[in-house]
Amino acid sequence: MHLLGWVAVLFYAAAEALAIRSLVRPKGFGAAPALVVAGLVAQFADLQLVGRKLGSVPYRTLGGSMALFGWMLGLAYLVLVLRHRERAIGPFLIPLLLAFSLLGVLLPSRAPAAPGTRGSLFAFHVTFAILADAAFALSFVLSILYLIQNRQIRRGRTGVLFSRLPSLEVIGRMNRTSVTIGLVVLSLSVALGMAWAHRVWNGRVLPNYGFQGGGKTLQEAGAIFADNLSPQKARILLMLALQTTAKAQEIQRLFDR
Repeated sequence: MHLLGWVAVLFYAAAEALAIRSLVRPKGFGAAPALVVAGLVAQFADLQLVGRKLGSVPYRTLGGSMALFGWMLGLAYLVLVLRHRERAIGPFLIPLLLAFSLLGVLLPSRAPAAPGTRGSLFAFHVTFAILADAAFALSFVLSILYLIQNRQIRRGRTGVLFSRLPSLEVIGRMNRTSVTIGLVVLSLSVALGMAWAHRVWNGRVLPNYGFQGGGKTLQEAGAIFADNLSPQKARILLMLALQTTAKAQEIQRLFDR
């Protein structure tokens, strides 16, 4: 149903309407950031419900990943607004999180979780990577606004709309903040990904899990586990073992030594 997800979409739509209105009547800080906060709270609750149904982080489904990306966009937007105290940029950034949040509730959110990508380390790796992508996406929009604003200023035709935008210097600072957030979080994501990959490459396959493709299922199908041997060493040991016996249990005992 995604009831809370739809509530978040409504909050974001209302925030966009107020942000556009603030361009015409700039007065005070505006209520758009507060509505974005309310949307983030509702969307976070929706992501929690989806995660509980899946038994994992929501990024494992297409709809969940879109919703999580939209949530990260909202988080990055709030950081920019609170850091630079500029609300005039809202009408150009809020549509991004509105669009991805809408996709999150429309796209399917049911998919089996891949057992090889379980664990908190992998979850943090992907979550930080999505946050970095969100920061870079906002930086992309800010860069376009900077180029358009600069072009209009050079031509001496700013117009009513772009006269409400922050100065080029402010847009540049917001862009640098967004890129900095993206680079820092992406570096952390890469570090966590390397740690996770190192664990996977050096891990052992054990007959512990009975799901499809799990170690116990493979054992019941007749697979022989080579402990921590490399594929080359396991092949040599198997060739030597086959010289004396062809029974799987005896060969397994050789590998277990």
